[in-house]
Amino acid sequence: MRPGDTVAIVAPSGPPSAVLLKRGVQRLESLGLKVVVGEHVLDRQGLEYLAGEDAARAADLQSAWCDPAVAGVFCCRGGYGAGRLLGLLDWDLMREAGPKVLLGSSDITALHNAFAIELGVPTLHGPMAACDLIAGDESGPEPRTWESLREALFGPGTTVAGDRVLAPGRAEGCCAAGTCR
Repeated sequence: MRPGDTVAIVAPSGPPSAVLLKRGVQRLESLGLKVVVGEHVLDRQGLEYLAGEDAARAADLQSAWCDPAVAGVFCCRGGYGAGRLLGLLDWDLMREAGPKVLLGSSDITALHNAFAIELGVPTLHGPMAACDLIAGDESGPEPRTWESLREALFGPGTTVAGDRVLAPGRAEGCCAAGTCR
């Protein structure tokens, strides 16, 4: 991605806090991104653990993915409900839209897997727009997470290193939902 690109924020799972969503939008705009928010992001359904009806959440996700002006689709939070959208998405139409960035974690893992299988695109398992790591409080996002997100979106990529080794040796492979291609 590049500064100036447009990202759409959608709510495939639970509803966000309006305060955290606003703060998350501001943080993403501070990266130079243009941000649009899905029509149904602040909807509530049932016991309020879903961000609106399944069809409305699926429509926001599909509309954002298929919009040629949108370079990335960022989920605002996880929770429960993303898996309920899989049968409601027009995968052929989304495939025609071409690749772009999908960002989210938690319940969004269902979408990561489906996007890998159905669309053959890599996705980013990472912090969401209306969650504490990005939206945080007035002092700013969690610094290490924020920098990692910035690098993942705009490059250059960094090597992920650890200080714990379970067994000596070397391993190579891809880390992806679905099948490595």
